[in-house]
Amino acid sequence: MYCPPPWQALADGAVRDIELIAGHTRDEYQLFLPPRPGAVDEQEASRALAVRGPGPNAEPAYRSAFPNTSAEQLWVLVRSDRLFRIPSLRLAESQARGGGRAYRYEPAWPAQGAAFPEQDSRRLWQDHEFPPLPLRH
Repeated sequence: MYCPPPWQALADGAVRDIELIAGHTRDEYQLFLPPRPGAVDEQEASRALAVRGPGPNAEPAYRSAFPNTSAEQLWVLVRSDRLFRIPSLRLAESQARGGGRAYRYEPAWPAQGAAFPEQDSRRLWQDHEFPPLPLRH
Protein backbone atom coordinates (compact mmCIF):
# COMPACT_ATOMS: atom_id res chain seq x y z
CA MET A 1 0.00 0.00 0.00
CA TYR A 2 1.37 3.40 -0.97
CA CYS A 3 0.81 6.35 1.35
CA PRO A 4 1.64 9.71 -0.21
CA PRO A 5 3.36 12.39 1.87
CA PRO A 6 0.82 14.34 3.96
CA TRP A 7 1.25 17.51 1.88
CA GLN A 8 0.47 15.64 -1.33
CA ALA A 9 -2.50 13.78 0.13
CA LEU A 10 -4.01 17.07 1.33
CA ALA A 11 -3.34 18.79 -2.00
CA ASP A 12 -5.01 15.84 -3.76
CA GLY A 13 -8.14 16.46 -1.66
CA ALA A 14 -7.91 13.30 0.45
CA VAL A 15 -9.56 15.03 3.42
CA ARG A 16 -11.19 18.07 1.83
CA ASP A 17 -14.35 17.52 3.89
CA ILE A 18 -12.43 17.80 7.19
CA GLU A 19 -11.43 21.24 8.45
CA LEU A 20 -7.75 21.55 9.33
CA ILE A 21 -6.24 23.66 12.10
CA ALA A 22 -2.46 24.01 11.96
CA GLY A 23 -0.14 26.30 13.82
CA HIS A 24 2.50 26.91 16.43
CA THR A 25 3.60 29.44 19.01
CA ARG A 26 5.95 32.17 17.80
CA ASP A 27 8.96 30.96 19.80
CA GLU A 28 8.17 27.25 19.58
CA TYR A 29 11.83 26.17 19.53
CA GLN A 30 12.56 28.17 22.71
CA LEU A 31 12.03 24.93 24.61
CA PHE A 32 15.23 23.56 23.06
CA LEU A 33 17.42 26.60 23.74
CA PRO A 34 20.57 25.54 25.59
CA PRO A 35 20.05 26.29 29.32
CA ARG A 36 23.39 28.09 29.69
CA PRO A 37 23.15 31.87 29.19
CA GLY A 38 25.32 32.90 26.27
CA ALA A 39 25.44 29.38 24.79
CA VAL A 40 24.21 30.77 21.50
CA ASP A 41 26.61 33.41 20.23
CA GLU A 42 26.77 35.18 16.86
CA GLN A 43 28.81 32.35 15.34
CA GLU A 44 26.26 29.72 16.41
CA ALA A 45 23.39 31.90 15.14
CA SER A 46 25.17 32.27 11.78
CA ARG A 47 25.68 28.51 11.59
CA ALA A 48 21.99 27.85 12.35
CA LEU A 49 20.94 30.36 9.68
CA ALA A 50 23.28 28.73 7.12
CA VAL A 51 22.20 25.16 7.92
CA ARG A 52 18.51 25.63 8.83
CA GLY A 53 17.60 28.77 6.90
CA PRO A 54 15.56 28.74 3.69
CA GLY A 55 18.24 29.01 1.03
CA PRO A 56 21.71 30.46 0.58
CA ASN A 57 20.70 34.03 1.49
CA ALA A 58 18.91 33.15 4.72
CA GLU A 59 21.31 34.96 7.03
CA PRO A 60 21.15 38.38 5.35
CA ALA A 61 17.39 38.00 4.87
CA TYR A 62 16.74 37.17 8.55
CA ARG A 63 19.14 39.81 9.82
CA SER A 64 17.50 42.41 7.58
CA ALA A 65 13.98 41.39 8.60
CA PHE A 66 14.90 41.30 12.31
CA PRO A 67 17.65 43.93 12.71
CA ASN A 68 17.63 44.24 16.52
CA THR A 69 17.38 40.55 17.27
CA SER A 70 19.92 38.84 19.52
CA ALA A 71 21.89 35.79 18.42
CA GLU A 72 19.74 33.62 20.72
CA GLN A 73 16.52 35.01 19.27
CA LEU A 74 17.72 34.44 15.69
CA TRP A 75 18.70 30.87 16.59
CA VAL A 76 15.21 30.23 18.01
CA LEU A 77 13.49 32.00 15.12
CA VAL A 78 15.17 30.10 12.29
CA ARG A 79 14.71 26.76 14.03
CA SER A 80 11.07 27.55 14.89
CA ASP A 81 10.50 28.48 11.26
CA ARG A 82 12.15 25.33 9.93
CA LEU A 83 10.48 22.81 12.23
CA PHE A 84 7.13 24.42 13.06
CA ARG A 85 6.06 27.56 11.16
CA ILE A 86 6.88 26.54 7.58
CA PRO A 87 5.57 22.96 7.87
CA SER A 88 2.28 24.16 9.42
CA LEU A 89 1.96 26.80 6.68
CA ARG A 90 2.62 24.21 3.94
CA LEU A 91 0.08 21.85 5.49
CA ALA A 92 -2.61 24.56 5.51
CA GLU A 93 -1.73 25.60 1.94
CA SER A 94 -1.98 22.00 0.76
CA GLN A 95 -5.37 21.58 2.40
CA ALA A 96 -6.66 24.73 0.67
CA ARG A 97 -5.22 23.58 -2.71
CA GLY A 98 -7.10 20.31 -2.26
CA GLY A 99 -10.40 22.16 -1.85
CA GLY A 100 -10.60 21.91 1.94
CA ARG A 101 -10.81 24.53 4.67
CA ALA A 102 -7.71 25.35 6.66
CA TYR A 103 -7.16 27.60 9.66
CA ARG A 104 -3.80 28.78 10.97
CA TYR A 105 -2.87 30.11 14.36
CA GLU A 106 0.25 31.68 15.84
CA PRO A 107 0.09 33.04 19.39
CA ALA A 108 2.83 35.66 19.29
CA TRP A 109 2.86 37.06 22.81
CA PRO A 110 6.43 37.49 24.02
CA ALA A 111 7.55 35.07 26.70
CA GLN A 112 8.29 36.92 29.93
CA GLY A 113 9.06 36.04 33.50
CA ALA A 114 9.21 32.26 33.39
CA ALA A 115 12.24 30.16 34.18
CA PHE A 116 11.72 28.65 30.75
CA PRO A 117 10.08 31.20 28.42
CA GLU A 118 8.07 28.55 26.57
CA GLN A 119 6.08 28.09 29.79
CA ASP A 120 4.59 31.54 29.23
CA SER A 121 3.14 30.37 25.92
CA ARG A 122 1.51 27.41 27.68
CA ARG A 123 0.16 29.72 30.36
CA LEU A 124 -1.40 31.95 27.71
CA TRP A 125 -3.49 29.03 26.51
CA GLN A 126 -4.53 28.26 30.08
CA ASP A 127 -5.14 31.84 31.28
CA HIS A 128 -7.00 33.26 28.30
CA GLU A 129 -10.34 32.21 26.99
CA PHE A 130 -10.30 31.54 23.29
CA PRO A 131 -13.55 31.09 21.38
CA PRO A 132 -14.19 27.47 20.48
CA LEU A 133 -13.46 26.58 16.90
CA PRO A 134 -15.97 24.42 15.06
CA LEU A 135 -14.48 21.05 14.18
CA ARG A 136 -16.00 18.23 12.25
CA HIS A 137 -14.98 14.61 12.57
